[in-house]
Amino acid sequence: TNLINNQNFQQTYLKVQEFSLKDPKTYVKRVQVGDEEYDLILKSTEYASLIDREINGIHKYLRDLYAPRFPELESLVLTPIEYAKCVLKIQNEQDLNRIDFSGILSSHLIVAVTVAGSSTTGKPLPQSELQKVLQACDVLFKLEEYKNEILKYVESRMQFIAPNLCEIVGSTIAAQLMTSTGGIDELAKIPACNIQIIGSQKKNLLGFSKAMGNLHQGYFGQMEMVKKAPPKFQRQLVRMLSTNCAKAARIDVSKLSPNGCLLYTSDAADDLLCVDLGGRRIIKKKK
Repeated sequence: TNLINNQNFQQTYLKVQEFSLKDPKTYVKRVQVGDEEYDLILKSTEYASLIDREINGIHKYLRDLYAPRFPELESLVLTPIEYAKCVLKIQNEQDLNRIDFSGILSSHLIVAVTVAGSSTTGKPLPQSELQKVLQACDVLFKLEEYKNEILKYVESRMQFIAPNLCEIVGSTIAAQLMTSTGGIDELAKIPACNIQIIGSQKKNLLGFSKAMGNLHQGYFGQMEMVKKAPPKFQRQLVRMLSTNCAKAARIDVSKLSPNGCLLYTSDAADDLLCVDLGGRRIIKKKK
């Protein structure tokens, strides 16, 4: 892949590894605009977004390569890493009952893949083609490794870039939203209705109700408050979170509140100097 061999990317990745060794709690002063690390955090979010695109491209290439062997697999296992792990396990094996998919697939999906494998129309791949398949899997795993390490670093520094966004959804979800969109500036341009589905993935429910799939919750579906909310209120809660995230991202871009001290509320604001974005008032958080 072009990204892995890109010199600028490799230099950025080395810096990420270097700064990851530093504990932000020990910093004498807050990382600010213009600092080397501030620029690195922004660049890292952009690269994480590019890595996602590379992963999707390699995933398509891998599916095309492996389709002659097991064409049904791509309609059952939809995520790139799970698909690559299954391919690595199966290769040219004819009896899928011999393969342990636990730790990769859910129990009902294991049954579906095993049954489909027993009646597949696919044929074993020549060794040369199988080698290309294995190389594509290795590239996917390498890209995922890069992405996870960059995401971990960005997550640990989110308070410097998007303090208000972190106040609402936490540093983990904030980092995922930013890396998926290419940075806080790009996230701030996205309407709330689109923010709520960022991170949504296709799921093969295999006959189960679509309500079980949480298809429109995106990254917000990972939050404990959403998981613990009654099912009938979950969609409304996700809409509220995405609306406030849209406001918080715009405030973080404008640097109006660098310490993350704004609270989003539907109550009228008493302060005439308050910021009004999207119709809801924003007031200072009570200490």
